[in-house]
Amino acid sequence: MVSLTQKKDSQLEQNFHLYLKQMKSLTKIYFSICISLFISCGTTDGLKNVSFSHRIGFKKYTYKMAIPKKFEIKYVRGDGEDKMEKQFWYSDSSVIYVSDFENNLNYDNIRALSSLYAKDAKAFVFRDTLMLEGKTKTGLYWKNIRYNNVSIGYNNVNLQQKSIYDQSLNTWR
Repeated sequence: MVSLTQKKDSQLEQNFHLYLKQMKSLTKIYFSICISLFISCGTTDGLKNVSFSHRIGFKKYTYKMAIPKKFEIKYVRGDGEDKMEKQFWYSDSSVIYVSDFENNLNYDNIRALSSLYAKDAKAFVFRDTLMLEGKTKTGLYWKNIRYNNVSIGYNNVNLQQKSIYDQSLNTWR
């Protein structure tokens, strides 16, 4: 026969194991949140947080992105328009850009992909999301991502740096 004390001990042991499983699960969640916060707060060495603001109608939007340091900024403005392209140039001629122009820095690369040019124009008009990428005539990489009426991207990036530039575009908020 099983005594009442043995049943209580067995139930306590089961509850304790259930508690440990829940604590492990919560610890994993907590750890994941901490790692995400660490990465998203721009604490990665060699990166700098930059911002871009633009207007749609009377509403102003501001975005941020973490990109490699040691760049020169170039601003391109439209004639009489409230639009701008912000370019971050590096010593190897690679560039990261943020633009609210329909025809951004990667215009020639997108235009060369004639089947995708119409999709890009449509994404701009309808404020849709679209990612295009490829290689330049010289074999370097380019990428353009449209979010609503803003494009982010890079051009003239070598294979060794491509993952760093992709990670930078992924920090867009």
